[in-house]
Amino acid sequence: MKSVLLTLAAGLLLVVIGAQALGVIGGDSPSLLAPCPVLLFVCAGYIPLPAVVGLTAVAFWAWCPGLFRGAAGIPTRSVVLLIAGATLSACFFVWGWHEGVTHEGLRFTRVAAGLSAALVFLTAGLILSSRKRPSFRLNLLAHFVLFGWLVSYAFPYLGEGP
Repeated sequence: MKSVLLTLAAGLLLVVIGAQALGVIGGDSPSLLAPCPVLLFVCAGYIPLPAVVGLTAVAFWAWCPGLFRGAAGIPTRSVVLLIAGATLSACFFVWGWHEGVTHEGLRFTRVAAGLSAALVFLTAGLILSSRKRPSFRLNLLAHFVLFGWLVSYAFPYLGEGP
């Protein structure tokens, strides 16, 4: 029962992170507090904003159904998601660096890239720790940080203001 509640709470907290990243909870977007992630921003053009931020929790819960059962092991698909996401995010920053500096400023672009890299390394460290000593809490935390990164700093908006 405890794993169900913690997994539900983590998903709901991801909704708050997604809403903050889109600038729904105070602040202009894009900004360092609301990086306007491209993944959510594009979806917001087609479906209502509450549904977009709600999808962050649904995606988390659908990706990690084992967390509801208290699973300790991190599935290989999550490692693949981290590697693919990190590779695409790095390419995104390289290709969009000039646009980011031009439209959002050097400070925003540097800090967003730094936060993205830090969250990738944190997630990788949590996954490695969980692989060495599997535990539900490490599994939950690793997936929470992974999805938090994906809905915030993995692909921040680097063009002209939306």
